[in-house]
Amino acid sequence: MAAQARGFFQELLLGYESTYGTSPASGSYVKVPFNSIGLGSDEEFIDSGTIDGNRFTVEPILGNISVGGSISVPVDVRNFPYWLKALFGTPATSGSGPTYTHVFYPQNDSVSMTLERGLTDISRYHLFNGCKINSFSFEFAKGQELVCNMEILGKGEVYGTTTIDGAPSAAVFQRFNAKQVSVEEGGGVTTDVKDLTIDVSNDLDGDVYTLDGSGFRDSLPDTSFMVNGNYSALYKDSTFYTKMINNTETSLTVTTDDGTNSIVISIPECKYPRKSPEDNAAGPIYLPVEFKAYKQDESDAPLTITVVNDVASY
Repeated sequence: MAAQARGFFQELLLGYESTYGTSPASGSYVKVPFNSIGLGSDEEFIDSGTIDGNRFTVEPILGNISVGGSISVPVDVRNFPYWLKALFGTPATSGSGPTYTHVFYPQNDSVSMTLERGLTDISRYHLFNGCKINSFSFEFAKGQELVCNMEILGKGEVYGTTTIDGAPSAAVFQRFNAKQVSVEEGGGVTTDVKDLTIDVSNDLDGDVYTLDGSGFRDSLPDTSFMVNGNYSALYKDSTFYTKMINNTETSLTVTTDDGTNSIVISIPECKYPRKSPEDNAAGPIYLPVEFKAYKQDESDAPLTITVVNDVASY
């Protein structure tokens, strides 16, 4: 009886593409940790309008093939920045070992990747090329694992029984923890934020299909780069609510620091739409805060992320 694939034997390989949709050669991949993966391909069946002398439907028509899905990854010291490069592009790196500083900022186009989902216990490998990050969501909450959830769109899929890279590189896994997170709001440290989510979108145009005989996407153009999010604040005073009703510009900085390594997420310009305090009966009252980032007066992008670790380059 054939063995059934089991999830904990899966491996995920990531390689950056020089040309969109062209997988890099073996030796170019890194094995990255992940929590869950829903990346796959779906082919559309189109009902035919052809009449064949009876009331039965005829064979359906093959439509477009959509490559995409979700990936959830842990926020760690060395592997997480590989995803930041895919979202933003190659960072500006400075410093020397063992402390390097990598500054990630939005560029005109995001980086495309080849991702291989390996079901290693049954030697089945699903390779997806032309992959880009459509949306990227950071989740920070006390008492929970720090994770990032991504929605991926891609070009094509190749299925086989051998991996594209039998000896991928792999960085040592070292997790960041929620208790290492601090928040600055309006330039000052605040301890009133209960949980926080930052959503980033490349707003990819996933509808570029051409008559090329494959059924797969031809390209994935980046459109607007957008940053927004939300957090729950302890309702102690009028600090946050006053900014809402006065349409006051503010800033957010989220720092995760283990004493040696760090990730600093900087949003230099954002505003809060008006929201009323939550109803929590006799319990503590929280203020739901939503924010939208933009680029108006500051020279920096709406979002920059600075990583300090012992990796020389990404």
